[in-house]
Amino acid sequence: MRHLPTQTDEQDMDMLEAWIRNSQIPSQSLSTKIMNEIGENTMKRTKRMKPSMLKKTVAAVSAAAMLGAGVIGTGFVSPAMAAALQNLPVVGSIFDNVDQDNLQAAIDQGIAATPNLSVTHDGVTLKLTELLYDGSRLSFFIEREGVELENTLVPWKGDNGVKGYLEHPKALADGQAIPFSEGSISEVPGAPDSFQVEYTKGISLPEAFELTVQAKVTGVDEIYEYNIPVSINNSALVLTPDVTKSSGGFSYTVEQLELSPVTTRLILDSTGKAPASPEQAGQFHASMVYYDLFDDQGNLLEQKRVGFFNEIPGTAYHVNELYAPVSEAVSSITIKPYTFTVNGSDWSIQGAADGTLGTKTYLPELEVTIPVQR
Repeated sequence: MRHLPTQTDEQDMDMLEAWIRNSQIPSQSLSTKIMNEIGENTMKRTKRMKPSMLKKTVAAVSAAAMLGAGVIGTGFVSPAMAAALQNLPVVGSIFDNVDQDNLQAAIDQGIAATPNLSVTHDGVTLKLTELLYDGSRLSFFIEREGVELENTLVPWKGDNGVKGYLEHPKALADGQAIPFSEGSISEVPGAPDSFQVEYTKGISLPEAFELTVQAKVTGVDEIYEYNIPVSINNSALVLTPDVTKSSGGFSYTVEQLELSPVTTRLILDSTGKAPASPEQAGQFHASMVYYDLFDDQGNLLEQKRVGFFNEIPGTAYHVNELYAPVSEAVSSITIKPYTFTVNGSDWSIQGAADGTLGTKTYLPELEVTIPVQR
């Protein structure tokens, strides 16, 4: 895995400013999100990342809501695609948390595809290798060949006239840009010269459409364009338990659990101050409340990302988070709320180290188990 250059806070802000300027999302709708995301340190797939790769991905995801309006989709899965999907590597794949049974279901429903479309201009090749769309989350990978650069994406201070850096792509459905409320673009851990574009909230697509992805490379005049017919049979299971758990002045209500072959989505609302342990006193305080999901065999579902904010937690949150999928045999999912212990003097997380988010303080009085009936 290649090491990435260290970035300063000033460079972080320069990047965010540039992405905000280029965004097609109305500025008013972004204002609150931008302010939250600027202060956020996001950890993504930490168990597989070296610190240098983690730093770059943190910055990329911190600008999640600032991608220009785009689209995603997936679709047609030929026998050759199905065979390719079943032989994907674990690291550096969109499907790295998907077991074989769920992957087969995703193939059958048109959710997962490996189009492997290749376009070459001026000696630089871009390949659109993987696509995923399950009606809730859309991701795709693009790989670069033909240049030797330490980074895949355009550097924070601009390309400086260097040929071969990738800019974030434009995506269309039936020729029209598709809006979204949150997404991310990042280099791919374990897959050099690759980046992943992901849209996780607010996407609205038909079950059949023509997907067009257009990408730009610095120093190359031509546009890289890919056209893919999309057709999915979205059979995600949507649970609406409307269950509330309370402790002291804190409570949360589980509004929805959405289960697809490739994603578990948790949607809930909370109110009140996060419960604090005896250790979370003085200069230390409890973070906002986070939520782990466990299946009925006690297996933890890996969360897509966990965000830290350099501020005292608020008293009302709308949570909409993605986790690894569950198997078809799962009969229940248990939600286990927890907090981190934050040092208010520097916003550090107690117990955090390379590969770990920090020490979790679970709140057993707030646990709830949701039956899964298919």
